[in-house]
Amino acid sequence: MSLKELTWENHKSAERKKFAGILMSGSIDPFLYYKYLTNQYYMYVTLESKLPLSQLDIGDIRRAGLMRMDLLELELKYGFDKDKYPQPDLLTKSTKDYLSYCENVADGDQLIPHMYVRHFGDMYCRAMIPKKMPGLG
Repeated sequence: MSLKELTWENHKSAERKKFAGILMSGSIDPFLYYKYLTNQYYMYVTLESKLPLSQLDIGDIRRAGLMRMDLLELELKYGFDKDKYPQPDLLTKSTKDYLSYCENVADGDQLIPHMYVRHFGDMYCRAMIPKKMPGLG
């Protein structure tokens, strides 16, 4: 059975979530998108710091730096004040739990499937909706 087949029901369930509908609608509130992107950013920073990316023959797939540039653009465009909204304060419980899980994995190789799913899932989504995101279209 392929990865696509194994994850199909979870994928469909995720697409039916309220937030996914807001994200795909093109009318997401800029601060809500900023919060979402902040959570994504911290997940990528953690994964990228734990993975032996330089040892893998997959090229440079790092996304955190690009996400940070998007966050800076949103801060400038919408006046989000990093002192008023320190980025770690914007993290959801599920993101904090995920970061804790990643930090406690003894062998970074165990996170390769996580990076694969995150990277390709997020890249697919990003290819579908870039013009709908605040400040990024």
